[in-house]
Amino acid sequence: MVDQNKNNVLPLELAYVQSPYEYAEIVSIDTSEAIKVPGVVSIIAANDIPGDNNILGTQGSCELLAEKFVNYQGQILAVVVAEDIKIANEAVSLIAVDYKPLPPIQGLLEAINFDSKHHEFKEFNSIDNDFNDQGLDFVDTDHWFSENVLTVDLGSVTAEPNKDGGVLIRTANFDVTDIESSLAKLLSLNKNQIFIDFPDGDSFPKVTQLRYNQILGIAALSSLITGKKIQVVSRTLFNGIKVINCGEVKIQSRVGFDGEGKIISFDSNLKLDCGSELGSSELIFLGFMKVLKKLEDGARVTANFDHCKTNLIPNMGTIQEGVWLGLMVLDDVINKIAVKISEPVNEVRKKNMSTGRPYRRLEKIYSNKLKEVNEFNDKNESTKKSVYLFNVDLSEKLDDKKGEGMNGAAVAEVEVDVINETLKLCYSNFIQEYNWTGLYNRERSISITSFLKGLNRLSVNHFSNSERVRNNLFPDELLCDVISINDESSTTSMTLSYCLSLSVYFAILEVIRNFDSGLPLNISFDILNTSQNFEQKHQE
Repeated sequence: MVDQNKNNVLPLELAYVQSPYEYAEIVSIDTSEAIKVPGVVSIIAANDIPGDNNILGTQGSCELLAEKFVNYQGQILAVVVAEDIKIANEAVSLIAVDYKPLPPIQGLLEAINFDSKHHEFKEFNSIDNDFNDQGLDFVDTDHWFSENVLTVDLGSVTAEPNKDGGVLIRTANFDVTDIESSLAKLLSLNKNQIFIDFPDGDSFPKVTQLRYNQILGIAALSSLITGKKIQVVSRTLFNGIKVINCGEVKIQSRVGFDGEGKIISFDSNLKLDCGSELGSSELIFLGFMKVLKKLEDGARVTANFDHCKTNLIPNMGTIQEGVWLGLMVLDDVINKIAVKISEPVNEVRKKNMSTGRPYRRLEKIYSNKLKEVNEFNDKNESTKKSVYLFNVDLSEKLDDKKGEGMNGAAVAEVEVDVINETLKLCYSNFIQEYNWTGLYNRERSISITSFLKGLNRLSVNHFSNSERVRNNLFPDELLCDVISINDESSTTSMTLSYCLSLSVYFAILEVIRNFDSGLPLNISFDILNTSQNFEQKHQE
């Protein structure tokens, strides 16, 4: 089969045997009839993998092909390699799989009730000495974060054998971490036998890493076994599986603080729906702790992380996701402390964390905006505004003189109109540090893009009454600046600018809290629920 225009052999195409069950034992797989179909080159199962059946290598765990059990609906058991997709699909229809269905664990609530875990917990303690909580006041938080999942098209990948006995992979666009090492373990090759050709430029966000590892793994394995050029198309590979999935997370925290509002202890327990395997869920814990470790020195920070097991597709956790969750919980705590001691939230913030230059630059703007908002609210009954100053500090000292610029702040002003049932972001201004590269416009563009992605997440995924409340979270006025901190060659943090969009979330919460209780406000979020509300929702 030859492409006459390109004078190149066309790649073989793939189809997949996928589980119809959420959880089942694989009793047998009969491929005897399928292999007879003309044009079928090979049928690949888990026992054909020459190395470790794990597409994440040292980054986590996730089977490329199911071995003894299928653990989520749509999981791949076998790959048919054929001359074209029609032949491959015909062969798949002839493969007979004998399953023994088993009762699945469906979601985090059920995993908690049945104590279904990958392992007990991962524990972190910032201070080992005995802690004395005498004289402290406490706030307790109980949050349940739920993610809407979606299917995305990650494009296609080709793979073909190279002269060194390895494999050459070509992809149009991807962004993964140390994929060569993972593929080498999978294929039982040396890392230097894995060659990946991809262009510079835009890339898929890291949230897609696990799924993209699967694409590259299927392509490389099929090419190595057949000795032929292979093409993998993501929409066929996943076939409607929800590929963006960070799982539900239950976070309970107990925070002790003194009479001045300074946090002395911060104890958290996280329960995460990791899915059928651990996936990359550890990264969520690392991101969460990255936030809490930024509390002022002397605060005791402890956390337990339960890895709950369900029969859903493995978790695609990222550090970015953990940072997002950590910032959400921390700012909620700061707001609760501010209410308890009757102080402005930003005064409590400055007592508990290093705010940095971006924050200080925005303080005057915030003060002026706050005055305008208060005057507006005094004059209007059914329309109210709020303004919120938010800080994200992810900076790390590299040595005594220089550091990694990951500090930013944002001001957000929102307006709620009860009569017309509208929610509007009026103004947003954020500043982010970065290490100087001489590419100011490029860094600013990256920051704005990431910030808008965060806004889109809030707008699309997390309004429980979005069918009733019309919202516009793309501001009339969006201001952004990036400031350099040294001459080191580094770039802005997309995680930081993405999370700065949470300023909008807390501005919305504030305006909702400040509304007169008699007004028929009908806006709420699924992004931050109490466990009680979540459990009630699931029971309904």
